[in-house]
Amino acid sequence: DVYKRQILRRAALWSGANATVMQPFLVGADAIFTNRDFLAKCQAPDLTNFLAFMEKTRFIAPPDCCAAEEQKNDDSLVTLGHRFMNHDIVDACTPAQASRILSSFTAVVSKRNKHRGEEFGSFEISTSQDNWVLWELFDLLGGLLLTSRAEELSPRDISSALGAYAKAS
Repeated sequence: DVYKRQILRRAALWSGANATVMQPFLVGADAIFTNRDFLAKCQAPDLTNFLAFMEKTRFIAPPDCCAAEEQKNDDSLVTLGHRFMNHDIVDACTPAQASRILSSFTAVVSKRNKHRGEEFGSFEISTSQDNWVLWELFDLLGGLLLTSRAEELSPRDISSALGAYAKAS
């Protein structure tokens, strides 16, 4: 069961942003990341792996093959972000998961802002929905990080959280 939850993450770690290899994964990921029924069944570790996939593959927009199809109203990052904001996920999050969520979400939003031509560090003035979701995630999960004990976070988690706060401020 653990392998099923990590398949996208493992593919991303093995192949990264290699467009040829990752294209089928990107198409499949876009379909499941916008499926609210599927995401409602997922728990925090699953969602964190999905977000890691988006970060590692530089998944900043729907795959090119999907753009030619019908115009999509659902943004996979925003849909995933809304799932992270549900109280069952927030309440179940560990400090390490909160660090990974904020770090990965910040990285993807930053890449999207750059792709849209927005200046680096313009999170607070952007009107895009993904930036709003990022601020909400900081509001919901930031307290968990600030009140956690040092032994609950690895040095990598602490570094990731500090990097996310620095990039988003």
